Amino acid sequence: MECALNVLVNMHERITIIAEPDAIVRLDFNREFREGKTLKFIIKNLSSIFLIMDEESFKKDWDNSESSLRRFFDAYDIPRPKAISGLLQIYKNPGLCYKLNPFAIWFFNKSKKDLDNFRNYLGVWAINTSELTDDYFYLEHPREYDRNDIINGSKDNGWGNYLEEIHKQIPPCNAFVLNDRYLLLNTNETSAFEDGFFYGLNNLKMLLKEILPLNLKIPFHLLIFCQHPKLDKDKTDELVGKFIKDVQGFREYKIVIEIIYAKSRHKRGLYSNYFWFYVDRAFNAFYNNDPKKLVGENDFNLISYLNNPFTSGDLVYKSSRTKIDKIKEQCKEVYISPHLDNKSLEDITRVRTDSDDFFFNRLFIE
Repeated sequence: MECALNVLVNMHERITIIAEPDAIVRLDFNREFREGKTLKFIIKNLSSIFLIMDEESFKKDWDNSESSLRRFFDAYDIPRPKAISGLLQIYKNPGLCYKLNPFAIWFFNKSKKDLDNFRNYLGVWAINTSELTDDYFYLEHPREYDRNDIINGSKDNGWGNYLEEIHKQIPPCNAFVLNDRYLLLNTNETSAFEDGFFYGLNNLKMLLKEILPLNLKIPFHLLIFCQHPKLDKDKTDELVGKFIKDVQGFREYKIVIEIIYAKSRHKRGLYSNYFWFYVDRAFNAFYNNDPKKLVGENDFNLISYLNNPFTSGDLVYKSSRTKIDKIKEQCKEVYISPHLDNKSLEDITRVRTDSDDFFFNRLFIE
């Protein structure tokens, strides 16, 4: 099983699809797949397919040119898949679905209820191939705003109203990695302590309240990578501690929060296991006393990792995985050498984590 794990996680260039054999074959009966272009392109050109199947049974099927499995792959000129006997363990331990590779997409021949449980409880993209549409993985919602624009809707904050505009279901998730260098760098950090909050963290709280999954049955992992504010360590810890406590009270499941202070990467973003939420001007987007009104000019875009598979440049999946890995490497450096002395507060690097290990976030896979 350890060997299989290594194969499944080391996938940055190609999407990992893990499928039941009959589920992948049933695509041949799906008109959207047969007559469309997008699904075929994703599966044939962008994915590595692993079958939940005994390896000896797979070899027997593959060597038989008349087997339904071999005929399907030959008919659509899809590269040979790999069967991994150890994947059969997921039927006794469904939690392996998020432990093996949180970025993987799972093809099952199961009921809607079972698939809803996989998605809602484990935060993984589990799909019945009979229901796939050619644009199933398409999701992009770009919005450009000016200063003092108001995002209206049924929610009491602009984040929720932006998300409400997205008419397609947002992909499931079970972890976030957030990068925003200036999240805690307010214009006046002293007033932040006097007021009892950071504007950036207050904004982030409003976003998390709207975007966190509702019914997860596993711990959710949130890692925040940002620069330390111009406040001393104890004052910062007090405000950050309040933020952590508030966010952990939003849901009934456990939320593990890790904060790494350093000169984080320039481009801001919230990365999940299946989508990227890009914010141009920082997540400190809305006024605290008017949470629907934007502080300044800003662009939002929530985009699926498979939104545009025909791009001539980097696939969103590839670029997001690369950025997550680069953030991981920077965080490793902070973990190994958390400088607290002889440095200005602007340059301070330090780790605050709920776990004893490096790092708990499941998107930081090796």
